[in-house]
Amino acid sequence: MQEDLTARLRKSYSYEIIGKDRENDFDRITEMAALICNSKISLISFSDGTKLWCKAVKGLSVKELSAVLPLSTYSLASAEIFITADMFNDERFKEHPEIGSGEKIRFYAAYPLTDNNGVVLGSLSVMDTVPQKITTTQQKLLSLLVEEISSLIQERVKKAEDKNIGLLFEHSDDLICILDKDLRFKRMNSSFNTKLGWTEQELKQKTLLDIVPADGIEQADRIWENFKNHAQQEDPTHQIAIKDGGFRMIEWTATAEERDGVIFAIGRDVTAEMEKNHALRVSEQKLKAFFESSQGLMCTHDIEGNLISLNPAGARSLGYRRSELIKKSLFDIIPAERHPNLRQYLQDIIERAIQRGI
Repeated sequence: MQEDLTARLRKSYSYEIIGKDRENDFDRITEMAALICNSKISLISFSDGTKLWCKAVKGLSVKELSAVLPLSTYSLASAEIFITADMFNDERFKEHPEIGSGEKIRFYAAYPLTDNNGVVLGSLSVMDTVPQKITTTQQKLLSLLVEEISSLIQERVKKAEDKNIGLLFEHSDDLICILDKDLRFKRMNSSFNTKLGWTEQELKQKTLLDIVPADGIEQADRIWENFKNHAQQEDPTHQIAIKDGGFRMIEWTATAEERDGVIFAIGRDVTAEMEKNHALRVSEQKLKAFFESSQGLMCTHDIEGNLISLNPAGARSLGYRRSELIKKSLFDIIPAERHPNLRQYLQDIIERAIQRGI
């Protein structure tokens, strides 16, 4: 089977296909399949790559089903239509499932059930205890039933996806919205209200750019044009206004549909992160200013004592230019008799990550 079969089929639980009670829609299809082929038995099965589930069955008891169900693995493995008029004359079958009072399966036909990506989800099978050939017309009718099963699966896929999108919309702390090609709000989650104060009714009358502060419009417009044109951008972050005043910085991830230009977007509030980074830059600038203006000796060095930087006043006090000292180490500017102390100082830094004086 395909490598992604297991992962794909485990999602079938959310599709409400397997792991759920029998459903009339699938039961009717097994009934029609048996009638089309004039066969005693038909079933619809699904697999997650490790286990088989029977979704609908006609003509078998629970005990008989357990003996017959493994036949479904043939179509799952090949991903092709699998037909044998008489299993007794088919070398591919080493075992012949037994049902009822010693009767064994002779005729077997299976049609793979695939999703839109071609991944095999299961099979529709018909079988009988007597040899049988099926006509071209019967095969065509079975193919139509497979298409009907695929439609049922896709309905459940859409139902599950709609449910999951609904949960994501309601429970995510991020700003999530669907916009039309003109950036008008089509749908948005409650975070726009809880974090920014904008109600759904208000946003339905606006575009996203309508809630961007005036000094952020140019940047925001450029970002959303890039999203619409599927262009890469380094920093898709811009201001979004808070209804009662102020703004938050929002980093966006968005995808625009090729067909109609509808945009699916998720915005993460990075205001606190940006403020923290700004404070760090200011702190670094202040430290640099203090370093440069200090009248005492200040320097940075590596764990071997090689000088990395030195303040101007410190270089002058030693009788050097800064450019000359950068090529030296502490061992060059500290008297030889204090080198043992210097070595201990450097060793203490390695071991304790801090040291005060030599």
